[in-house]
Amino acid sequence: MSKNARIWSSSSRCCAVASTRHSHHGAALNARTTGASFTASGRVPTTTRILRPDIAATLSGTRSRVTAWARVRIAFKLLRVLQKLGWYGWLAAERLRRDPRTFPGAVGRALRARLPHRRTAPGSGTRCSVLPLDAPGAASSERVSVVLPVFDQADLLPEAIESVLAQSHRDLELIVVDDGSTDPIEPVLSDHAGDPRVRILRQPNLGLPAALTNGFRFASGAFATWTSADNVLEPDMLARLRARLRADLGLTMVYADYRAIDAAGRPLRGGDFRPLQRAGPDSPVIRLPRATERLNTGPDNFIGPCFLYRGFVPRVLPDWRGALGVEDWDYWMRLNATFRIEHLGDDATPYRYRWHPNSLNGRADRIRLLDKAQELMRTERTRARWRAAPWTVALDPELTECRPAPAPHVTVSGRVPEQARSLRIDAPERLADTPWEGPRVVVWTEEPTEAVLARVAPLLFDSPEVLHACVPEALDVVRTRAARSVAWPRDALSELAEFAIAWADAAGPFPAGRDAPPLPSPWLPPGQRPRVRVAGAGASEWYRSFALTREFVEVVPLHAEVDFEVGLSGTGLVLRSGAGRSVATITPALAPPRPEALAAPVARLLVWLRMGGRVEEARPWFREDAAAAGPRTDPPPVVSRCLPGRD
Repeated sequence: MSKNARIWSSSSRCCAVASTRHSHHGAALNARTTGASFTASGRVPTTTRILRPDIAATLSGTRSRVTAWARVRIAFKLLRVLQKLGWYGWLAAERLRRDPRTFPGAVGRALRARLPHRRTAPGSGTRCSVLPLDAPGAASSERVSVVLPVFDQADLLPEAIESVLAQSHRDLELIVVDDGSTDPIEPVLSDHAGDPRVRILRQPNLGLPAALTNGFRFASGAFATWTSADNVLEPDMLARLRARLRADLGLTMVYADYRAIDAAGRPLRGGDFRPLQRAGPDSPVIRLPRATERLNTGPDNFIGPCFLYRGFVPRVLPDWRGALGVEDWDYWMRLNATFRIEHLGDDATPYRYRWHPNSLNGRADRIRLLDKAQELMRTERTRARWRAAPWTVALDPELTECRPAPAPHVTVSGRVPEQARSLRIDAPERLADTPWEGPRVVVWTEEPTEAVLARVAPLLFDSPEVLHACVPEALDVVRTRAARSVAWPRDALSELAEFAIAWADAAGPFPAGRDAPPLPSPWLPPGQRPRVRVAGAGASEWYRSFALTREFVEVVPLHAEVDFEVGLSGTGLVLRSGAGRSVATITPALAPPRPEALAAPVARLLVWLRMGGRVEEARPWFREDAAAAGPRTDPPPVVSRCLPGRD
């Protein structure tokens, strides 16, 4: 008789195994057997099953139903696989028909994207998790800045703007950059110009990279992102992504899955848009990789349009360098090389990406997007070799609190190094004493005095190779003169060198002769332009100069009701509100101030103030206009804020 015989127990209602746990004395069970054999110790082998007949029948039927359901699931999965293979085959045939030369490369890229990948470190092998303070001022500690560049999409722009303003996270600012649109966009801008959260800039058609660079020049939030005029944010997008960054203080940027829609706003079914990242031909959901190892080395810009990063990023990396179509990929590569970028971590799709023939992906063949991507990958390989070289940090002897802990690939020296990969960390006074061509971090450990500012003011103007790290109490004063500045906690100065090297790796190699795009002009509808009067000596000449700026301000007689008054003196200008409160002073480097040099930037500043902007955000206009006005080249004037009631 088999040792695995079944024993039907009349005294038990459950299934049990005869063991010492159920028979404490090791005796044989008091049961009717059908020839079952026992061991010498009286125990039933552990493989023996004791079941009531009705329970055995129930379990047998359940097992049959489970098996049938598993077969259905397998058949369904097999059907989906066959459907996807058929879809891939159709896409391959279409690609081969359109351009046979690109077919082998497309197949190779798709295979490489699916194969296991061993990461090649894009930089020194580590990512910086020591970050500046998000926002030292309480007014903007939760604010999210959204930049929206637009060119000739007036029909789609209202939905994009309304999706930003309808966010569940209410503390936001929307900066719309009109990149020289030729379609009737003014009515759309006028409809939203009265919202205090909206600021509008206009520039000639300089392209998307220049529009992004100009838009982020005026972003003031603790977090930042940008969107396109043809895409739509879901109401919880900013709240979801901001919560992820708040939960991980070492994380620089977060991105999420999204949904694809067609030109009419319907879910995008089929087509050849990102087939490898969709669940199937009928699914509009784009599932992105959860890790960014391939971003700098793989053939795919997979970050997508749904992302949010910390507000310091556009200040330390303000320039969008890439060609049209890959400018965002170039930016993500530089950021991913030395800072942490992670996926949101769930399957939420808080963004709708519109695919249509005029979108960048729809125009991929016309703008030769593949050729640009290949060129960008070659550039990134060159940058990776540059980042892999060791750094030498020349530390100012007075900044003993900034001396970093020993680290690989970093040598700290008290003298000026001569090798190519060299970085200086200096006190502000060294700006005037020690000329330096290369990346440089200026550390402001206390609020600067007027004497220090007067000494180094000509050297504080924006340079792509200079970053200002300020303790919170010094940030406001420094930022009025240098936009590329971050807040750094005083008790973490010893970790500043790690961040400085990460910034230099991401921003470099620093190209020679790269100029920032011309600054945009603030825009308000004609009925909302500020009314301005001029008072003081030489007012008539200023009136004539202001009359040439009708696109910005409306100049009115002396005794009329106004929004701003420009007070003139022999040494400068004082800007006052309509109630007589001083808001800013403008002190030209050469006296007396010339109306033809300052009228345009002053007019733009007044519009900017009317839009709710800050004085320091508009300072670059004075540098630009003063250098370009008239046969005499004036140094840029000093622009500063006034305390209430101060003249």
